[in-house]
Amino acid sequence: MLRGQYKKKEGQVERVDLKRERVYINSLEVIKKDGSKVRPWITPSNLLLVDLDLADKKRKQKLESNKTSAAGAKHSVQGMKINDDKNNEINNQKNNQRVNNLAKKEVTH
Repeated sequence: MLRGQYKKKEGQVERVDLKRERVYINSLEVIKKDGSKVRPWITPSNLLLVDLDLADKKRKQKLESNKTSAAGAKHSVQGMKINDDKNNEINNQKNNQRVNNLAKKEVTH
C-alpha cells in the first residue's frame, strides 16, 4: 500500500471487484464491534504491485501480447517524431524567410 490507513503494509491480492473498482488484500483484517472479522477494500490507485503470479496461462499470454503490441507502438511513435522533426524544420525555414523579407523591407525604407 502506498497511501491511506494501511500504508507500508504488504499482502496478496485476494479479490478484485471490477464493478466497484476495489481490491481486497489477504493480510488485512478489521475487527467489527460484534467481533467478526472483515477484509477492508482498497482503491487500486493506492497500491503498488510488487510481484506478479505467472502461473495463470491466460495472464502470461496477455502479457506477452501486450509486449508485442507495445513494440509496434514504439515504431509508430518514432515515425511521428520524424514527422515532427520535418515539420519543425519546415517551420524554421518559413520563419527564416519571413525574417529575411522583413529585413529587406526595412533596408529599402
